[in-house]
Amino acid sequence: MKPTPVEPREPMAISEVQVSLRLPKDLIERAEALAPLIAALPEYQALRISRATVIRLALLEGLDALEARLGANGKRKAGGRKR
Repeated sequence: MKPTPVEPREPMAISEVQVSLRLPKDLIERAEALAPLIAALPEYQALRISRATVIRLALLEGLDALEARLGANGKRKAGGRKR
């Protein structure tokens, strides 16, 4: 009996990098609580929304907000808050 050849798994997309983070427990709990709420949104109903998905969305939206406040080149826009 000849073994069936196994197709090699596709490597992670070139533009993706795996990152490991330590996050406070309360942030994880908040992400878990948001998952069913996001899953109920029409634009996400076809997707499996996990805690990791919520964290990715939060990161994307947070980066968008920071870039809008600081400007694309990293300089603070007029009226932006100092930290």
